[in-house]
Amino acid sequence: MKKLVLILIVLGTMGCSTMGYYRPKYSIGMTEQEFATQNKSSEKVYVDNNNIIIYRTQNGFQSSYAFFVFRNGSLTKYEEGNSADDYKFMQK
Repeated sequence: MKKLVLILIVLGTMGCSTMGYYRPKYSIGMTEQEFATQNKSSEKVYVDNNNIIIYRTQNGFQSSYAFFVFRNGSLTKYEEGNSADDYKFMQK
């Protein structure tokens, strides 16, 4: 009986631990190819004629989004948002 109580306490404690969630791997100045290789779940959501490209990743646990702005092939900006289309309101 003591073993059962101990096991339940351990399982209860472990069950309440902080859940991990996806964190994109990036550094300002990295190339678009490096970013795409390290962040396979990222989506390209914006491209324009001025060589500006925006990628989006989603943190499924918290339903938040991260946006990565590339200019001329290198990462220049990182922002977070609550909506999948928040990149439309960013200053590019």
